[in-house]
Order: sequence, then C-alpha cells, then structure tokens
Amino acid sequence: MGETVLIDAGGMVGPYGADISRTYPVGGDFTSAQRELYEAVLDVQLRLIKVRGAAFMSRTCWLVATRSH
Repeated sequence: MGETVLIDAGGMVGPYGADISRTYPVGGDFTSAQRELYEAVLDVQLRLIKVRGAAFMSRTCWLVATRSH
C-alpha cells in the first residue's frame, strides 16, 4: 500500500508541444497523504485552465502555478 504508478508522455510537431502526466495508486486507493498531494496538484491545474486563453503565455502559467495558496 502507498505505491503509485506515474505515466508521463509528451511530444512535439513543429512548434506545437503537448505533455500529459497521470498518477495512479497501485492498490486502487490513495493514502491520505497521497490524496492531499493529488488535490493540491489538481487545484493548480484548475487555476491554470482558468487563465488559459487568447493571451495565454508560459510566464502567466508559471506565475499562477507558483502562487502560494
């Protein structure tokens, strides 16, 4: 119990890049500590989705992602 599997994949075509990461609990359920970390990462992801748009810049993402709660 307490082990996870991390899947990370990415690719580029010309100037376009994409990356995806997923973490799964080996036993089917996260421990309390893993759940807390998962929810913190999810919170950052949801905040980044909100700032995405026509004026989307990598620096904007970095600023949102590194802003303390």
